[in-house]
This record gives sequence, structure tokens and C-alpha cells, in this order.
Amino acid sequence: MPVNLFNANFYRAANVDLANFSDAQAESHFQNYGLNEGRAFSPFVNLNFYRSSNSDLANISNQQAFNHLQNNGVAEGRSFSQFVDIKFYRASNVDLTSLNNEQAFNHLQSNGVAEGRSFSPFVDLNFYKAANSDLASFNNSQALQHLEIYGLYEGRQFSIAFDVNSYRSIYSDLASAGLNNQQLLDHFERHGLSEGHTSSPFFNVSYYLANNFDLKAVGFNNSQAYDHFVHFGLQEGRSSSEFTSGDYAGNALSRARNITVSGKSAIFRDFVGNTDINDYYHFSLSNNSNFQLALNGLRADANVQLLRLNSDGTTTQAGSSAAGGSTAEVININGLAAGSYFAQVHSYSGNTHYNLSISATPAVSTTDAWTFMVYMAGNNLEAFGIEDFLEMSAVGSTSNVNIVAQFDRTSGYEFSYGDWTDTRRGIIRQGDTPGLNWGTSVGEANMGDANVLSNFVNWGMTNYQANNYALVLWGHGSGFSVAYDDITNDSLTVSETSSVLAGLSRNIDLVGADACLMGMTEFAHQIRNNASVLVGSQEVIPGIGWNYSTVLSDLTTNSTMTAMQLGNTIVNRYGQHYSSIGNNGTEETLSAINLVSLRSSNPNNLSATISQFATTIMNSSTSYDRSRLSTHRANSAYFEDTD
Repeated sequence: MPVNLFNANFYRAANVDLANFSDAQAESHFQNYGLNEGRAFSPFVNLNFYRSSNSDLANISNQQAFNHLQNNGVAEGRSFSQFVDIKFYRASNVDLTSLNNEQAFNHLQSNGVAEGRSFSPFVDLNFYKAANSDLASFNNSQALQHLEIYGLYEGRQFSIAFDVNSYRSIYSDLASAGLNNQQLLDHFERHGLSEGHTSSPFFNVSYYLANNFDLKAVGFNNSQAYDHFVHFGLQEGRSSSEFTSGDYAGNALSRARNITVSGKSAIFRDFVGNTDINDYYHFSLSNNSNFQLALNGLRADANVQLLRLNSDGTTTQAGSSAAGGSTAEVININGLAAGSYFAQVHSYSGNTHYNLSISATPAVSTTDAWTFMVYMAGNNLEAFGIEDFLEMSAVGSTSNVNIVAQFDRTSGYEFSYGDWTDTRRGIIRQGDTPGLNWGTSVGEANMGDANVLSNFVNWGMTNYQANNYALVLWGHGSGFSVAYDDITNDSLTVSETSSVLAGLSRNIDLVGADACLMGMTEFAHQIRNNASVLVGSQEVIPGIGWNYSTVLSDLTTNSTMTAMQLGNTIVNRYGQHYSSIGNNGTEETLSAINLVSLRSSNPNNLSATISQFATTIMNSSTSYDRSRLSTHRANSAYFEDTD
């Protein structure tokens, strides 16, 4: 029985020129062009790997390989991906042992990845998300997709037992041969494992067999030993590498490990615990830099702080993170001054290995201080959208501030300025009008699709680089969703918006919601680690929304303002505007929220306080307490909807 190999979502994500295609358009493009062009079409299948793993298929075309795999190859149990092993999948999931190869493949696609099941000895999606803090909010399907499209090529670690960067550094012959990351993984799977190569700082199969005599006694080969470590040895704490007991970072400032920090994340793996409380790393920055540090992969509580070395030899704390338990620690500082620094990893309780990821990129010239991005969904607010566009163009972009927008118009609502009905994006200059000559069409985009938002923000940040970025979500909002698109009846959920922000190359400085009811703790909580300030309203927002002329006039006049200062400006201008027009019989609200204060590094953050309150009510309240609470709630102010 033929299996379905094509995945439309993956095809769109892996081929950015097709991002706005429907499922039917994507499949048609794949059949007519993409397959012959060798485009990636599934997170589970690699036709090049299929051909190279099966010598009788080495010379067949992409179309022939696709047909053979679909009709015969999966059923025959042939290897078709460096990331997926159907035999391993069945062996790791006892409820699937009776399935044939095609049934197991279908189960993996439809259920297995989403359920977090093991499907390869070389890939651990939970480890991948834990080792890369920017992916922490990804679900398993998103994580596998990211690994296939970006992660391996970026050199990210996706298994404790295999690290492509370590593998390259240990075996100079592979580095000299110029093998890329995909080729290195292929080499280890086909040759390195059987040859007993060291595959990560935490695993060497020869060492594992030599130091675990029960495995050697029953005659385990290298592949069996590797599988045993993945399934059992890691959890059992077995000795797995000559490096696992090593200590590569000094235990005092004077013995700190010297490292080089650049724009690409460098990952350092080590151990802290009861007998090794502190690890220190020393590095220097020659420019003011945007600095990012993440400490993850923890199995116990460890904290981290950044120390600046002063000219007199003393140190001053420049940043810290002290989340509880095994929660990842994060320090992000934009504009960290040039100088000499130490990163200190400290054991708070228990023993743990860790992954320390550090990067720093020179801060962008203040020529472009801000890029102000407005995401305008197509719906019955179109007439107000045109008014807001004209308010933006009344000020226009300057040498210090870029004003860019993605505007989706819809038929039947507003007929001025060419009455176009597709989606356009571009920079807004002084005097621009939202007609057919403005911007570039991106087709009829579904503004409620997270991929569309991600494409717009990445486009804005790539083409209009700046020190600071603001993203305004414009349109209808319900508190739990925003940017409703009337054509598709879709909207961006809070979770989708959070995932988009988490997937960006850097944090957004200010997220604004020119949309109703988005000033909610739930929304603020979701995006707290990926933005600094949220501007939103607890109440409905009138159709005319924000006054962009006054806000952008203030920003272009004082482009050095911080995110919080811009948030305050938006709130103040909003209040002045509605006070001046008699507020139309409603009571407007708008707030600028410091999201840094909601992060887990702040033990008194609002999210934790609400959670503690709810837990107390559920576990300790009496019927009298609940009655009084109900009375107080009924007498409290509410916003638009009593719920």
C-alpha cells in the first residue's frame, strides 16, 4: 500500500517563495516543479539519502526515487532519512511492534512526533528544545521541522550522544575534507559509530562498552551500545565518555576558561554540583554589542550571572538569571558595553550537566534607531486602516526611523485608493498613499496565519535593520486572538504570536496591539521572554484606534527613546487624543507593561502571584471565602464583556 510522503506545511516552510501557497497549490507545485528541482518536501524523507543508502537506486531520478520509496521502499524497510529510523521507532514503542513498515511510517507522521515518541537513535526533540532556548515553546512537529530546515545546518545540538561541532573538532581529517554538518551526521551514522568514534563530549561508544562490563559481557556491538545509552544508560547515570567527569571551566575568576564570543552562538558543556560549585568563563567584547546568554539542559537548579571586569581588578554584576529548578536561565542585553567579562555558572542545589550558549553581535549603528512595523489585517475596519496609513505617511520614515507596514485590504468595505484587495507590504514615506503604486504585493495573504506574521517581521528586520524594533498588531482582537482576517476567518492566537516571536533572531523591543481587549495578563505572560514592552488595552478600542501621527512624530523627533519611553508615549498620546474628542461615550484604556518584570527571573512576577492566588483558592478556601470572592467579583469593574 503506497504511503503519503508529501507534507504541505513542511514544503511551504522549507521553500520561502511558496510560503503563501494553499495545500493544493503546494502539492501541485511539488508535482510539477519541486520534485524535479530537488526541493525539500517532508521532515521524514530525504531522497538524496535514500539513493546513497541503497546502491541499486543510486542513478535514478528524483521522480523515480519518490515513486519507488512511496510504493516499495518504505514497505521493504529501506533507509530513507538520517533523522528517521522505522525499525528503531517500532523497537522503542512496544505498542507498535506489530505494525508493518508502512503502518509504522503512517503512525509516526500522524501521531508519533506529536506524542513525543522516539523515532531515531540520533535525534531527541526534547533535548533539542531544551538545548536551544529560542525553541522552548515549539511543539514536537515544529521542532522537527526547524531541525530539518535550520538546526542541523546551524550546527545546533539535537542529541546528547551526538554533537556535530565536537565531531568535527575531534576528527581533523573530516574537518580537512570540508564536510558540512549534514555530511558529518551521515559519516557518523554510516562509519563513525561502527568505528567507535567519539560523537559528543558526553558519549564515546568504545568507552561506554569498556566501562560497562555487563554490556560487553553479552556481546553488544557499537550500534547496540549506542541504542542502550539512548534508552537506558543516560537515565541510569552510566559512565559514557572520558570527558563526562572532566572540568573544563575554572572554579575561580583567576582560573576562568578563556572563550571567544561572536555573532554565532558558541555552546559550552560542563558540570556544576556539590563538589564543583562554580564555573567561570572569560571573554572580551571589542564593540558595544547585543548580548545573549542561555543556560539550559539542566537536571538540577543552577544559576548564571554576567560580571564586568573593572580597571581596578574588581567585578560588577552586569546581568543575572536565577530561575528555579531545572528551568533555563537567560540573560539578554542590548547595547552591552565593550570590555572584559566573566560568565559564572553557579550550582544552587544538586548536580547537573549544562549547556551554556553565548553570542554577541555588534550593536547596529544609530543611523536606524527604530523600525516600526505595523501588521494590518484585512477586515471590516479597512476604512480605519486607510486613515491610519495616512496618519503614518503624514510623518513618514526618516534617516533614524523606518515605518513599514503589511496592509491586507478586503473587497466590499472601502473603495478608495484603487480598491485593491490583495496584501501589500513596504516602507511608508512622507506623503505616501495606500494606492496601487505603494509597496509590493505578496498575494492574498492569510493574516491569521503565524507563518505570514513571521515572514513579515523577518522581512522588516532583515531589510530595515535597527537598534530597536516595534511590532503593532492592528485589527480586531478578543484577548485570546488578534488580527482577524475576514477572507479566511482565521486569526493569530496568543500561542501562535508567542511562537512567532520566539522564532525570531532577536527579541522585539515593543509589541503593540491596536486591537480590542489585548491588555491581558495571559497575552503578556505568553510573550514575556521575547519582548520587552507590551502596549494593549483591557477595554475595546474605537475604530479610529491609535493616533499614529502624534506617536510617530514623537518617535522621529526623539529616536533615542527606549522601548518603555515609546510605550509611555503611545499611552499618553492615546489618552490625549480621546480626551480631546470627548471619548465617544466609551471609557478608553491603554497600558504599557514592562514584560521583563513578568519573567521567571523575577520571583514576585505577576504570573507567579496569580498562580499562587489560584492555587490557594482551589486548595484552601472555604465556601464562605468563595462566596465573598464572588460578591467582590460581581462588584468589580469589568471590560466590555463580563467574562
